[in-house]
Amino acid sequence: MRNPLSLILLPTLKCNADCEYCFEQKTNDYLTLDQLSSLMCKVLDYMEEKDISASTIYWQGGEIMTLPPQWFESAFSIIRDAAKSRGRWVQHSLQSNMIGYSDKWNPIISKMFGNSVGTSMDFPQSVQKNS
Repeated sequence: MRNPLSLILLPTLKCNADCEYCFEQKTNDYLTLDQLSSLMCKVLDYMEEKDISASTIYWQGGEIMTLPPQWFESAFSIIRDAAKSRGRWVQHSLQSNMIGYSDKWNPIISKMFGNSVGTSMDFPQSVQKNS
């Protein structure tokens, strides 16, 4: 097996924060599930061509939690089923500012992301930082 493939995926550039260092052009656009399915076919084609059996998708944004948890339930099924049908394995890693977190996220954080979320303390410009 070759080294695993790492893929950084930004399914949305929508964000619920206004961090002063952010360079992203915020939009309300998002990756549709059909687009995700098509993208995964191409990623899996590449993995087969290069004899790569495993990959990690790093989910970032915008802000991931501006998409509903149900979108991720569907995305997880699409990716899992496509990878399994080709004898490939995909792991997922989540990066979020956690502003949009609620208990509704617990099942998908557990199932898709192994109860792990990467986060940071980002202050919107409207919040005064204490020195």
